[in-house]
Amino acid sequence: MNQSLEVGGDSAITNRFELRLMQERTPDVTDARGFNPAELWLYAEIWIDGKLLDEPHRVCVISVLRSLEKPRSRQYASQWEEVFTCGCGTAACANIDEGVGVVHTEDNVDWVFRRPQANKFGSDPIGYRTWCETAKWHQYHFDRHQATRELIRFLDEVWLVLKTSDLKPSNHSDILNWFDNDPRSPMRDRGISWTESDEV
Repeated sequence: MNQSLEVGGDSAITNRFELRLMQERTPDVTDARGFNPAELWLYAEIWIDGKLLDEPHRVCVISVLRSLEKPRSRQYASQWEEVFTCGCGTAACANIDEGVGVVHTEDNVDWVFRRPQANKFGSDPIGYRTWCETAKWHQYHFDRHQATRELIRFLDEVWLVLKTSDLKPSNHSDILNWFDNDPRSPMRDRGISWTESDEV
C-alpha cells in the first residue's frame, strides 16, 4: 500500500506491548500413508496494556518484528505491515486490505489501523466502501525500548521451547525466520544455519 501515514503530535499515553507465545499440540494420526507423530504448533498473540488484541487472525511475527525495529533510513519513517494475516500467510486471503500503518519516531513506534482488520465483503466495491466507513481507526503508541525488550523476551521463550520440547514444531521453517529478525543479532549468531533447520 502506498498510503502515507501521519500521527498528530506526541501521544500522551504510551501503551505497553506484549507478545505471548501460544502452543498447540497436534494429535498422533495413523492414516493410509502411515503414522504421523504429534507436532507442536507455535504462534503468537498480541496483548496491549494487559488486554488481548482480539483480531480473529493469525499474527505474522516477522511483520511485528519489522514494525517495531527502528528503520535504518528516515525515508522509511512510515510503512505498512501485515501484522494480522490468514493462516496461509497471505493477508489478502483473509480479506485484510490495509494491514497496520507503522510510524517511527526516535524512541517510539505508532500503530494505526482499522478494526476489524478484515473486510468481510471481499471484493464487492460497495461492501468495501461500507467497511471503510464503519471500521473504527485505532492508534497505539509504544516505547521502542520496552517493545524491543519484549521481543527479545519472546524470542528467548521460543528458543527455550525449541530446545526442550520432545515434539518437532510443525511450523519450524517459519519459526527460524523469526530469529532472522532478532533485534539483537541474526539467527546465525545463535549457532544455527539453514542447513540445520530440520534438527531444531
